[in-house]
Amino acid sequence: MTELEQQLLNALEELQTQQDARLNEFRI
Repeated sequence: MTELEQQLLNALEELQTQQDARLNEFRI
């Protein structure tokens, strides 16, 4: 995997984590 692909995957995971955090806030 290239460095760019790794960075893209990391960015996607970061966005997913932020989305999950927001959803959890609404549940509380």
